[in-house]
Amino acid sequence: MESKLSGESKVKNNDIKTMIVFLLIFYFVWTIKELWLIDYIYSFGEIISPLLESLVKGFVWIVPTWLYIKYYLHTNLFDYLRMNDNVKKGFLGGVVLSLLVGLYFAFETYIINQQSFQFSLSFDDYLNGFFMAGIAEEIVFRD
Repeated sequence: MESKLSGESKVKNNDIKTMIVFLLIFYFVWTIKELWLIDYIYSFGEIISPLLESLVKGFVWIVPTWLYIKYYLHTNLFDYLRMNDNVKKGFLGGVVLSLLVGLYFAFETYIINQQSFQFSLSFDDYLNGFFMAGIAEEIVFRD
């Protein structure tokens, strides 16, 4: 019984050490990106800069999670995150919910507040706000 408990505590300590090392590396890399790399990325112009920033976000947020799941947990990313279950049902639900929320905001803006709706976002806002945030959240924060 005692050897089983000491084996479990070694595994937990190893998991904690791995997570601490990952977090330290993650925050170090993200700090470098935000303090020094961001100026270099935005020097490429309106179209290339958002693509480069999304690529860096993918490498910093998504790739380490994928590597952890594949090589440390020894499992498939889609199976572990259950991203291949009910894909059609989830997609349909997301579309319906998005349309309902959009209709609510349009109704509130035009009918209740009697204002016009200003919707002008840059390519960077679309790419990072709608695409990268959704992917990063689904992969990194799903458990």
